[in-house]
Amino acid sequence: MLRQAMPKTHSPFATFVHNLRFVNQENQWCFPPSEDRFRTLETDLREYYPELNQSIKIMATHIKKIKTFCANQNIGLVSFALPHRQLLWDWDECTQYTPKGLYEKGKGLRKVERILDRHGMPRIPIYDIWSKREDIAELYYHVDAHLTPKGNEQVVALLYEYLVTEYFQRIGGVFGHRMEGP
Repeated sequence: MLRQAMPKTHSPFATFVHNLRFVNQENQWCFPPSEDRFRTLETDLREYYPELNQSIKIMATHIKKIKTFCANQNIGLVSFALPHRQLLWDWDECTQYTPKGLYEKGKGLRKVERILDRHGMPRIPIYDIWSKREDIAELYYHVDAHLTPKGNEQVVALLYEYLVTEYFQRIGGVFGHRMEGP
């Protein structure tokens, strides 16, 4: 049945792949052509376009709502902005063929940190800490820039350190017990 969908010169596998659909064809989004630049560096563009400015404003609104919700529920809150891999590791490699002045290194991260600071949210300065490391390549997967298990362990270690040395000290311990630092 599927063989009739394509000329007989195609293999059954090619016909199957041709007819394979993961999304409803009738409701596909219509996106403009992608730009010839790294998507992970978009927030580091020197000049923001309207949709990027709008997304930053929406994020700021959500951060404020999260902060308000947690305060109303008496829930402690800590935040961090995880820097994208290129910011720490291969910035020069990623930007070497782009027009000079297209990017402002760290602009997006600074915007997020300013939003967190403006709302009085305690934050762990991961970029400041990790920018001194020499093993950044081991913390991020090279292909998709997600954190490796070691990268996740390092984030957890920073969260633990913050909780034990600052947060629990400030609130007087956990379940009535004082916490000692690491």
